[in-house]
Amino acid sequence: MKIEHLEERVNEYRNSIKTVVDKRMLWKNKTKDILLKTLHGIVQHYDIGWKVQELSWIHNNEAINITFDSFPPELIDCTNLIPVYQFLPEGTLIFSQSYNGDIYVFFTISRDRKQTSGK
Repeated sequence: MKIEHLEERVNEYRNSIKTVVDKRMLWKNKTKDILLKTLHGIVQHYDIGWKVQELSWIHNNEAINITFDSFPPELIDCTNLIPVYQFLPEGTLIFSQSYNGDIYVFFTISRDRKQTSGK
C-alpha cells in the first residue's frame, strides 16, 4: 500500500476531529448555559424539590444534574390517594457530554435508599 492511498482516511480523521471540536464548542458556548439558566430558573421559581449541579471533574467530561431531593409538599395529599405511589428520593437526571462531544441524557436512582411513599 502506498502512502498516497491513505489520503481519504486521513481526511476522514481530520473531519472527525473537527466534528468533535464543533460539538464541544456548541456545548461550552450555548447548550450548557441554556440548560443551567433554565434549570436554575425553575428551581428558584418553583418549590419542587430539585437541586441543580454543574459537574466538571475531568477535562473532557462535563455534566449537569437535576437531583430530585424532596417531594413537592403540595402534592403529598394527592399522592396519598394512590397507595402504590412511590417517590424515589435522590433520583437524578443527568445531561452529560462525552469525550466525543455527544450529549447523553440518563436517569439514576440510589440503590442505598429505600423507596418511600408520598406520606
